[in-house]
Amino acid sequence: MEKAHSILLTAYADQPVSLTCAGTSQTCPGHRYGPAVRGYYVVHYIVAGRGTFQVDGVTYHLHAGQGFLIQPHARSFYIADDQDPWQYVWLGFSGPHADQLVAAAGFTPQEPTYQVTPVAAELSECVQGVLAHPRDTMADSLWRTGQLYQFFGRLAATAQRGTTASIGNPYINSAVTYIRQHIDEHLTVTQLAASVGLNRSYFSDLFRTTIGVPPVRYIHDFRLTLACHYLEASDLPIQRIAGRCGYQRIEVLNHQFKRQYGLAPRDYRQQLHLTNRPLESPAGKLG
Repeated sequence: MEKAHSILLTAYADQPVSLTCAGTSQTCPGHRYGPAVRGYYVVHYIVAGRGTFQVDGVTYHLHAGQGFLIQPHARSFYIADDQDPWQYVWLGFSGPHADQLVAAAGFTPQEPTYQVTPVAAELSECVQGVLAHPRDTMADSLWRTGQLYQFFGRLAATAQRGTTASIGNPYINSAVTYIRQHIDEHLTVTQLAASVGLNRSYFSDLFRTTIGVPPVRYIHDFRLTLACHYLEASDLPIQRIAGRCGYQRIEVLNHQFKRQYGLAPRDYRQQLHLTNRPLESPAGKLG
C-alpha cells in the first residue's frame, strides 16, 4: 500500500506565486494516479525507483534523479514500476508569476521532464520544508514560497533536459489543445476532426492509437477530472462547476460523477475536507 504524506494549502491571490499542495509518496508496485487534471502546476522529483509519466499521449520513462512538471489543465497519468516502484516528492503551485518561474527553469509544454546530476537531496529537503510549515498563516505561506523558489533555483542551475519519450502526434496534440480551450462547450468528434483538418473516421482511429482512449471517452474523463479539481481547489458552487466543465445541467454532472467516483460532487467535496487529501480516480487506468 502507498505510504504518503500530503497537505492542501491556501493559495494567496495577492502573492506572485503560492503553494497549493505538497507531499511525499513511497508507492507500491504498479501504483497509479489518474488520468487527472489540475488547474495549477505540479512538479515532481523522483527520489528513488522508476515509473512512467504520460501527458496527452506522450509517454516518459523516468527514474531516480529525474522529475516532471504537470501543466495546468493537462491530462496526465503516472504509474510506478512493477519491479522498482518510485518514491517521489511534489509541490503544487499557482499565481500570476507561476508561468515565469516555470519558464526560468527551462520547462515547456513540449519538454515537461528534467534530470538533476548528481541526485539532489536538496530538492527533497525543500519539500520537507514546505510540509513542516502547514499552517494557514502569512508567515508559513512566505516560508513555503521560499522553499518553492529554492526548489526551482536548483533546477534552473543544474537541471538537464531530455529523457526517453515516445513521440506524440501533432494532429492529436492540436486536438487536445482544442478540447482544453473549449471544454465548457458542446464538443463532438466531427467538430474535433474538422479543427485539425482530418476525416472523422481517420481522426478517431488516430486519437485512440495516440492517446489510448477514443475522443468521446477522453472528453468524458477530462470533464470529470476537471470537476474534481474545482471541487478540491475552489469554493465555486457545483452549478457553476458543471457549466465550466461543459455540463449544461447539474443533474448530468451529478450522475456522471457518482458513476465514476462512487460519490456525488457535494459528498466528494465534504470527504476531501475531512481527509485533507484529494481522492484518486478509481478508474486509475487508460482505456
